Amino acid sequence: MRRVPPGPALIVIGVLTLAAAASGLLLGDISIPWRDVASVLLDPWTTDQNAVIVRELRVPRVLVGLLAGAALAASGAALQSLTGNPLADPYLAGVASGASVGVGAAVLLGIGTGAALPIMAFAGSAVATVLVFAASRRGSRLDLDAFLLAGVVLGTFLAAVMQLLLSLAGQDQSRILGWLMGYLGDSNPSQVLWLAATVVPGVMVLAASGKALDAFCFGEDTARSIGIRVEWFKVSRLGVIALLTAVAVASTGIVGFVGLVVPHLVRTAVGPPNRILIPVSALGGALLLSVADTLGRTVLPDRPLPVGVVTALIGAPVMVGLLRRPNRT
Repeated sequence: MRRVPPGPALIVIGVLTLAAAASGLLLGDISIPWRDVASVLLDPWTTDQNAVIVRELRVPRVLVGLLAGAALAASGAALQSLTGNPLADPYLAGVASGASVGVGAAVLLGIGTGAALPIMAFAGSAVATVLVFAASRRGSRLDLDAFLLAGVVLGTFLAAVMQLLLSLAGQDQSRILGWLMGYLGDSNPSQVLWLAATVVPGVMVLAASGKALDAFCFGEDTARSIGIRVEWFKVSRLGVIALLTAVAVASTGIVGFVGLVVPHLVRTAVGPPNRILIPVSALGGALLLSVADTLGRTVLPDRPLPVGVVTALIGAPVMVGLLRRPNRT
């Protein structure tokens, strides 16, 4: 496949992302004319029904989707380069499973409402990440292969714990299952703020680490040979990846394939250098999650589809197609 120059790639995917965000504001249970949407965005004092829908429901939902998608895709691109594993996914570190257990525990404790749910999800992610880091230490060294393996093992264990919590949840099962399938309907301005405060600098840190991540693609010895403090770099960047994934999962629930498929698509289009791969992947993740959420709200208006289901329906066939390419990067 012929590579696309970085500049045009950023422009094209940026325009597509803006178009997807605009569609998310226009479409839903009630379609709102673009003139009304523009009026609401330009006049914050408008108080009619459309203004309430756009300002209080759709704008936070669209922004959370954009930021969470960017976090997952950028994390996936960085993790694949750091570990040299093309199948690495930000959820492999046990973050998603930890968040699921946190949500299940919150519901069973009767505190699964309002801000408590994302807080418990983030807490579960943080605990799982700490356990994975601890299990993958070899003295003063962090073993990347052990990191991924520990994440898979812990994720499997926590999935079993999640099944136990579901069996105990009774009538509250639907609330847990709704979160597990990905849901943006509870997005609010506070989520937008803490996502933006985390995702924007986090993606910038990963993009600025592009040269070092490129070296890691060829192994730790190569990275060490160009003066990189290998152990510090691994711990710090894996910490950023885990943080980005945790805040995304806490805000949207489990949304699969974004962190796996988008980096592969972008790598095929623009090439492997991470200084370009990571920011373009971030835009691609924002685009995919925004499109998936809008499709989920509009394809069957009376029965909205969870955003995680839509990303899986889109991502799985695309990933199969990429795997079948004879000369994939």
